[in-house]
Amino acid sequence: MFCYEIVIQQGLSFLLHRYEVIDVQPLLQIGDYLSLVSRLVLVSGVMFELPVLAFFLARVGVIDHRFLIRHSRYAVIALALLAAVLTPPDLISQVLLMAPLILLYGISIAAAYIARWRMNRLERGAE
Repeated sequence: MFCYEIVIQQGLSFLLHRYEVIDVQPLLQIGDYLSLVSRLVLVSGVMFELPVLAFFLARVGVIDHRFLIRHSRYAVIALALLAAVLTPPDLISQVLLMAPLILLYGISIAAAYIARWRMNRLERGAE
């Protein structure tokens, strides 16, 4: 819903109204539109699973919140590149996809912290 209501609506609005200045009428093809929408909706659905993935990886001991914080610089660059590749070539769509990705990365850090905290608490209770 986030992707359809915000990213696609704002991105298409920007792209369609961008050419009004030079009196060019954009011609949309249904195949291109469906391809763009389905790709963006799929990517948005996957990106909202990032905190869940971080929680489970922290729960099994693969990562922890310190690892995610240490590598946050690389994660921001990777998320910016991912947003640039997956969106149309306009800055607004890229920012509208990258901002929630960075927010979800922060939520993933919190989820990893909670998972490790719960594991530590359970280990202390078993002793």
